[in-house]
Amino acid sequence: MPNAIAAVIIAVAALAGGITVLLVMPDVLEALGSAVTITGSGFTLAAKVAVPR
Repeated sequence: MPNAIAAVIIAVAALAGGITVLLVMPDVLEALGSAVTITGSGFTLAAKVAVPR
């Protein structure tokens, strides 16, 4: 159960980071690429934390 909670916190933080990048960066395409990378990396980390081996 603690792994699931940590995974949700990581996923929310990654999503918030992606949204922040979209709001702060002036160039739309570069911001979109960075936001997708940050969010995807966060969700990948969350999935690894949620499913221990």
